[in-house]
Amino acid sequence: DVRNATTLPLLLTEVQRTARPHAPHEEVRAMVEQALLAERELVVAPEWFAAWAAERGLEADIRLKSGRAHNELTRHRYEVVLHEGPSDGLDLAGVPALPWGREVSGLAALADCVKQAGDGPVRVTGIPNARLAEEADEARSAGVLSAAVPAGEPL
Repeated sequence: DVRNATTLPLLLTEVQRTARPHAPHEEVRAMVEQALLAERELVVAPEWFAAWAAERGLEADIRLKSGRAHNELTRHRYEVVLHEGPSDGLDLAGVPALPWGREVSGLAALADCVKQAGDGPVRVTGIPNARLAEEADEARSAGVLSAAVPAGEPL
């Protein structure tokens, strides 16, 4: 169970917006920047585990938290399982990646890709986390996020 450094700015934006709902965007952005610098708990980006494991000949299985509730646990934490030997997971290294938003733009397009693959695997990258859509919009409005983050489709 790991706190996600990648989504920490979104969480802190939500915390600051909840504490001061009428604060101007500039003030929210400044409070988030200050909170990021003052963060005392461990937060790690998922990519760190993948790189760390690869350097040591291990495999990292990184999983979103499951759950129907939309709260800090399901939005801003993930699980990591490290494997010493080959895991039971499917090796997708040779499967072409289909980027979400370009080659796959929704559930109907994904269904078409699965149908075309037949019995073979389908690898889709960059699927947006719909649980984070509202927080991402707020963070963009406050200037905490500079790049557009796709909202995704709720499943």
